[in-house]
Amino acid sequence: MVIKLKEECGFLFTQKLEQMFKDIKLSEELTVEFKQSPLGKNNAVELNVKVLTTGNWPNEQKDLSYSYLPPEINDCMS
Repeated sequence: MVIKLKEECGFLFTQKLEQMFKDIKLSEELTVEFKQSPLGKNNAVELNVKVLTTGNWPNEQKDLSYSYLPPEINDCMS
């Protein structure tokens, strides 16, 4: 689908979409790597994180301060 869009509309039209797919793939790889690490194996919560490239994904302006996250997730983040 992306290739056809690129052919019809050009590279700039699909650039962000391609980066979004790369972000999804990277997130999956990092999740597998984390779950195989000692911290991931001993983790009390099922953690599913997506890594997104700024400017490529639609977003709402919200204050997503880490202080609002549960301690178990803050532990995983560190």
